[in-house]
Amino acid sequence: MRGRSSGAAAVPLPRQPIPPLKLQDPSVAQPLPAIVRVALQRMAGGVAHAFNDLVTAISANAQLLEDPTLSAGERGEIVASLTEAVVRMERLLDRLQTVSRSGTQLAAPFDLAAAVRDTAADWRLQLGDQVTLEVRTPDAIVPILGEQTAVIDAVTDLLLNARQAMPFGGLVTVEVAPCRATGDDVTRWQLAGELDGAELRVSDAGVGIDPADASHLFEPFAPKAGTGGIGLAVVAAVARQHGGGVLVEPSVTGGTTVRIFLPLASNAPDTVRLTAEPEVASTGAETILVVDDDDAVRSVIVRALRRAGYTVYSVTA
Repeated sequence: MRGRSSGAAAVPLPRQPIPPLKLQDPSVAQPLPAIVRVALQRMAGGVAHAFNDLVTAISANAQLLEDPTLSAGERGEIVASLTEAVVRMERLLDRLQTVSRSGTQLAAPFDLAAAVRDTAADWRLQLGDQVTLEVRTPDAIVPILGEQTAVIDAVTDLLLNARQAMPFGGLVTVEVAPCRATGDDVTRWQLAGELDGAELRVSDAGVGIDPADASHLFEPFAPKAGTGGIGLAVVAAVARQHGGGVLVEPSVTGGTTVRIFLPLASNAPDTVRLTAEPEVASTGAETILVVDDDDAVRSVIVRALRRAGYTVYSVTA
């Protein structure tokens, strides 16, 4: 996290309900409550800015591709840049959908400890040579019911935040430990009740949190939100969707510690196996009906499928 270090108390995931709108006359638009209006303005501005940057990159590269004098190497570089911008846009859309969802979409049991260990090598590559990553996990299985990809992406966001908070490098620690939330823990994590779960802790030795930013940490595109302005909002959403909670507090190293609580999978098997569905090879001889309400999307899907040998029919939704 970026900002000034402080000894402030832990910052819990905010769950205050949005004040209901009271419309005396349904035909007359009423002003939104200030807290809702500010959040919507920040969200709209952040989304518009992020998409404007990506659309500019896509549009400019598409125009460059129209130059007939481009060499094969130059054309390849432009296509790579165009693809990168599209991937970034897809990731932003996925993160916005994560923030807006009220629950997990593809819940399945997975071993949190093994997932963290398996991803450590990729994290080290993303963090670079100046950041040292230390991973601590139990040997025993830590079964969680939820979306493994969403949880790992949330940790990735926290690690990228930690890297930003340590411009000259330093130590980042990722820990997984079974725990039981009772008493004050239930209140601080804002859980439904006492639960057996796992604590996923990410600590850095960065510059800490400015108290002025603490109350806005989990808002999309809030100041100091990190990782493209939506990182901490994604972390909070993932924790909430899994029935858990998140706390942000000063770490013993002077930086920041983010503590995520995730409930254990109920009636989980002794061994959690993650097996991929066998892929069914397509022959290209099938007939496919494409239905979409957007002409551009429908057109490109039809074109790609026909190039792969399929017989394709399309209709608008």
